[in-house]
Amino acid sequence: MTVEKTTMTMTFGWRVYGLGVMALGMLGLAWGTFDTGQPVPNDFPERAVLAYVAAAFMLIAGAAVVWHRTVAWGAAALTAYYTLIVVILLNGRVVLAHFAEYGTYEGVAEQLAIAAGGLIIYAANAGIDATLATRLTRLGQLAFGICALVFGGAHFV
Repeated sequence: MTVEKTTMTMTFGWRVYGLGVMALGMLGLAWGTFDTGQPVPNDFPERAVLAYVAAAFMLIAGAAVVWHRTVAWGAAALTAYYTLIVVILLNGRVVLAHFAEYGTYEGVAEQLAIAAGGLIIYAANAGIDATLATRLTRLGQLAFGICALVFGGAHFV
């Protein structure tokens, strides 16, 4: 595969990623609630306001990924949001409460896969040191691979 084709494929991939996150954000704005992978308790104070803020953030960050000049910033923001807020903070408590249920891990894997994709896009577009970019890309690939194993296991469970 030539360098030009690889670049076109990567550009297409990060734009699909950004459009997908934008779609999730638009659904959140339309429904006034969180994505199903973001388990915010129903009794959480100002839950609806927070849902709109999260949806607007996802829409803006997804748009930043689609736009070439801001792709690294958008990918970094989405990676941080999905890793720290969604996977660790929101889904972490669900894993602790339901650690014996396989579906819990599948839900976490879905959100971690989105974070891994963002990390790979960030590494490819941030203009950082090549060694660091390679390490971040590899980390994202490994995380996504683990998610794929969890997705495959879900078919058997």
